[in-house]
Amino acid sequence: TARRYVYVVPNLTRDEAARLARRRLGDLGRHERSVAIEMPGETAIAPRGRIALVGTGTGFDQTYRVDRVERHLSFAGGFRQTVHARAANEE
Repeated sequence: TARRYVYVVPNLTRDEAARLARRRLGDLGRHERSVAIEMPGETAIAPRGRIALVGTGTGFDQTYRVDRVERHLSFAGGFRQTVHARAANEE
């Protein structure tokens, strides 16, 4: 689920409000936590799914929403994948 932020700034025109909204969205996006995990291939992980990162002892230990999975198969490297995920917004 998405988090909702409400900002009240009086006396803005529609264009000013749109610019402010884009700027605030960009600011929030820069603080979002994301990870790229290289690992052996696993077909159960898919976009829009959730994965939990645990055991690092850091703030990265949390639930992530999978954005993209890139899978690779080769004789030399076997079945490998890279999982790209963003922190899941828990409410």
